[in-house]
Amino acid sequence: MGITGSSRDGLTAQEGEATGQARPPNQPPVESVAAVSVAIVTLAILVAAAIVGPVALANGSLDQTNLLAGAVGVLVGSLVGATRRSWNLAARIIVTVVVTALVVGGVVGGIHLLATAPGRDAKQRAAAWPVVATQDFENPTYQLTPPTTSDFGRSESRFEDGRLVFRLSTHRDFTHQVATSVHPISVRDFYTEVDVQLLSGPRDSYCGVLFRWHDNEHWIAFKLGWESFQITQNHGRLPHQRFADPAAAKAVRPGKVNKLAILAGGTAVRFFINQQEVSEQEIDDPDGQVWLAGQAATTSSVLRCAFDNVLVRASP
Repeated sequence: MGITGSSRDGLTAQEGEATGQARPPNQPPVESVAAVSVAIVTLAILVAAAIVGPVALANGSLDQTNLLAGAVGVLVGSLVGATRRSWNLAARIIVTVVVTALVVGGVVGGIHLLATAPGRDAKQRAAAWPVVATQDFENPTYQLTPPTTSDFGRSESRFEDGRLVFRLSTHRDFTHQVATSVHPISVRDFYTEVDVQLLSGPRDSYCGVLFRWHDNEHWIAFKLGWESFQITQNHGRLPHQRFADPAAAKAVRPGKVNKLAILAGGTAVRFFINQQEVSEQEIDDPDGQVWLAGQAATTSSVLRCAFDNVLVRASP
């Protein structure tokens, strides 16, 4: 009977090998393969989230660019890690992490470079132009006017933590304005940039740059809102002319510091937020000064704006 049993076992193994039912000695069970694959995909998702999350937080939103980068990274990282079954688990984990991180970082970085190329190009075009105004407000070069109260409301400017801060309290459309230098000059072809942050205020609050400024009631504004921007012109009467007023703009980082920039050459004016071009307009106004401004529109509330790193270059 012992001989019969031995022969039976041998026949079973041979039959199994012949029919393909036996599992090779080094091949893990199907359940183990599935579990490892799920773990690798989960790991790739966590790595992608660890990269995309801070980027989205810095931008103030999780947009399609971030989602695309994360999806591509998870797909490539998972495929590479899950298909290397001949490697041990530690090696597969390491390659999944590295590949996912490289792909996500590469996609995010590449898209960012493409999106900000116009802003870098605009700044480079004006790099040789003379500087006509510059302020970092750590050591301001001019004195601010005292707080003022009028029928429109109350406004004041002060230096806080190395920044220029506006504070407006009003019940109607009111714009507080401060020059970018002690003796501002009129410029035609120019480049300007400034760091702007909307600190507090209602939804119809704006902080930004006035250019082609002639007096308190004649200027063009590039204004940052909570989620978007406006480009308007004050002809000395209401309503102001609107060149651009989108409901939202991906370039805007809500509640954070945003770099506004303008490049003007003749009547062609290009507008940038965080180095991304958001608008190009033909504006027939020959020249004017560059100022900073905070605007409270129709909501009665307190508006606070902060400005820093002001730069104005003008074509000779």
